[in-house]
Amino acid sequence: MNNKQPDRRIVSTALLLSKLGSAMERRLAVALDAMELRTKHMGALTVLCAHGAISQQALAEKLGVDASAVVAIVDDLERDRLASRERDPQDRRRYAVHVTQAGRETLARASELVVQVDDAVFAGLSSREREQLLALLLRVAESDPDLDRLIRSGAMTEPPADQHAHPSRRS
Repeated sequence: MNNKQPDRRIVSTALLLSKLGSAMERRLAVALDAMELRTKHMGALTVLCAHGAISQQALAEKLGVDASAVVAIVDDLERDRLASRERDPQDRRRYAVHVTQAGRETLARASELVVQVDDAVFAGLSSREREQLLALLLRVAESDPDLDRLIRSGAMTEPPADQHAHPSRRS
């Protein structure tokens, strides 16, 4: 176990987390690029798998992005046949977005890549330390309304096991 003391020249946990977040985002982007997928697409697929068919407006709210951004995301998913839009039977003015089987399968493969990135980045931590880190980060996120909403939306969860996702990794 590594017992190094924190470098006191690092003046802010927030700055360190920001840099780590940027580095993680770059690693995820590289991994997902092999599938011609971006993290925004993965987030949308995750929400759709967790919630089923929902309106574009609801998808925007759950992702915490502007409705116009969701239109572009859904356009991309539809072009790649990962999702489809259909008129909402309860309100013909709205469209409901559905994930396709190809979308479920793509999400499962992308989730496996995310696990690989996690495993590489956190290789220096034990399983217990990783669980503790996640628990602490979730506590911090819960205190921020925007982050808490994003977590509760399902946009950051593993896809359901019945959606051909990888098995949960616990050790």
